[in-house]
Amino acid sequence: MPDKLDDDERPLSAAERAKLRELLKAQERADWLWSTIRVWAVWIAAVVGGFTLGWDSLKKVLTLLIDK
Repeated sequence: MPDKLDDDERPLSAAERAKLRELLKAQERADWLWSTIRVWAVWIAAVVGGFTLGWDSLKKVLTLLIDK
């Protein structure tokens, strides 16, 4: 009598493979979304930081020119 296969050893059905594909695609989309959010956050932080630094430098230069 052949041994009964455990759940881990039996082949996957077509429905199970489809569900796994769906889960993998969902995970890939989530990874892409978070990666995009990180890129945008870095760009926004860089632009705000650059603007703040530029504004502060401009104020210092104008203060020096006006006070002379």
